[in-house]
Amino acid sequence: MSSLTFQLFELLTRNKRLRGIVADVRERWPESRRSPDHGYSQHGEDVWLWKYFGKRTSGFYVDVGASSPIRLSNTYLFYRAGWRGITVDPIQSLCDSHRRLRPRDINRNSGVGLAQQTATFYELIPSVLSTFDKAWADKKFADGALLRAKYDIPIVPLSSILNDCLATPPNHAIDFLSVDVEGLDDVVLRSNDWDRFRPRVVMYECNDPAQDHAASFLATVGYSPLENLGCNRLFVSE
Repeated sequence: MSSLTFQLFELLTRNKRLRGIVADVRERWPESRRSPDHGYSQHGEDVWLWKYFGKRTSGFYVDVGASSPIRLSNTYLFYRAGWRGITVDPIQSLCDSHRRLRPRDINRNSGVGLAQQTATFYELIPSVLSTFDKAWADKKFADGALLRAKYDIPIVPLSSILNDCLATPPNHAIDFLSVDVEGLDDVVLRSNDWDRFRPRVVMYECNDPAQDHAASFLATVGYSPLENLGCNRLFVSE
């Protein structure tokens, strides 16, 4: 979203209810122009996974850094097909959209990290670049991104989120985990309890292969490379 578009959006949506209506229409617009055979991910990751899982009409995903519920979503294709899962994002307005447009999912409004704490979050324009990593934010500012807001937000380990959501019946096997947190994917993965929660497939964003610490970590918990799609790497449980 450009700065001018953002300013117009803010002006037209000062009322919270109206803001939600406009946000939902904006989310649904790409859905209305797509056939069921086309995906929503940036690089076709969801279509690839959809075929990998045999185009099943049921399953369970975990989406950390879920961002928009429809636009550029790695999991909406699956939700549309009948799956459900857990979506996590630190931006309140995006979580509100998730709860309205994807009511089967469990949504958590928080960050994910190694320990329960609070941390400073940089909400950028466009929102997909938002991050807890100041160095990453500074780099994006240099590239032309804008700062919408900076605020503190709770951080919770992934293992705690999964324990809270899956500890009581029905207990769901996790078919795949998607992580997209702009520079901190390795931290999110390390915060899981891999003895208890083992997704069949793990997908994470890797913009700098020279700094890909997540791959070596996943090898230590029994995952091997499956596929590279755009800026995302996929690993499968051995």
